[in-house]
Amino acid sequence: MVQVYQGMPRQINTLSHGEVVCAVTISNPTKYVYTGGKGCVKVWDISQPGSKSPVSQLDCLQRDNYIRSVKLLPDGRTLIVGGEASNLSIWDLASPTPRLKQNLLLVHPPAMLWQSVLIVRYASVVVQMEISLYGTCIIKH
Repeated sequence: MVQVYQGMPRQINTLSHGEVVCAVTISNPTKYVYTGGKGCVKVWDISQPGSKSPVSQLDCLQRDNYIRSVKLLPDGRTLIVGGEASNLSIWDLASPTPRLKQNLLLVHPPAMLWQSVLIVRYASVVVQMEISLYGTCIIKH
């Protein structure tokens, strides 16, 4: 469950993701919240008070893998998602329905990726991805 606040802390909405939430990011201006859980990212429109359902669900990883990092690029049109799998999903949010732009696959099994760092240049933005022994991805911009 994610609780959303604006300005002085006061609850404006509760987002019932339905399972453990491991990663969250918020758009600027504050309209959308992206929550990453087991195998998917759910997109919530918090400009609609009282909305109880996500406006979209992005199936990013195999169903048994958790999303560990969700990064919205400064253009607000590109979302990068990583987690407990050997891939990085890049989503186009500019279209009416979010669509998968690209799925970057790592060539080594997670056990060989001890504290590896991968630098990705995508659409003139440099993103750093750190990968743990267990294949968990942390995305930095």
